Amino acid sequence: MYGYKFRLYPNNIVVARLGATLEGSRWLYNYLLSRNLRSRDDMQFALTELKENESWLKLYHSKMLQMIPHQIDGARWMEIRLHKLIDGKIKQVTIPRGLVDGMP
Repeated sequence: MYGYKFRLYPNNIVVARLGATLEGSRWLYNYLLSRNLRSRDDMQFALTELKENESWLKLYHSKMLQMIPHQIDGARWMEIRLHKLIDGKIKQVTIPRGLVDGMP
């Protein structure tokens, strides 16, 4: 298997669009964190309601928006694991698969 690296030179329009996409992702990530929703399903439901209230979110691809609750859930999973390791319990940490889908 071969790997390739490509250097991209985006024009000003593409740079502006990438910046807007990152800003939208950052805003949604911080919004979901501020709501203090515990489960991924709650965050997905809040995203659905938010898209109805904030019309500018419809400009972004839905898959990008749906990945943000997964990122938050994965970060919480790592936080739980690190806290257990820092507390001196260096045995195998098991987390129920219902807490984080797709994580080993």
